[in-house]
Amino acid sequence: MNNRNKALSAEKIKKIFTGLNEVFKAMYENKIIHRDLKLSNILLKYKDSNKENIIIKLGDYGLGKFLNESKSITGLKGSPETAAPEILLEKI
Repeated sequence: MNNRNKALSAEKIKKIFTGLNEVFKAMYENKIIHRDLKLSNILLKYKDSNKENIIIKLGDYGLGKFLNESKSITGLKGSPETAAPEILLEKI
């Protein structure tokens, strides 16, 4: 059976969300916005062979920006397939 088809344990899900929270906290502290956040940009890697410790990274900062208080960020960026409905409705 392929490992991709197995359900994750609650403990692993908790570790993934804790890691994502750390990534988002670092982005917030460094005033970085991603603008194309989707599942395919979340990268997981195991630190050890027993697959207990997970490293979480966020990839594809191609549309990312450093937030500057003197400038506003406008415009629809990212993948429309993964955009929030309210973002898409505002642009119609």
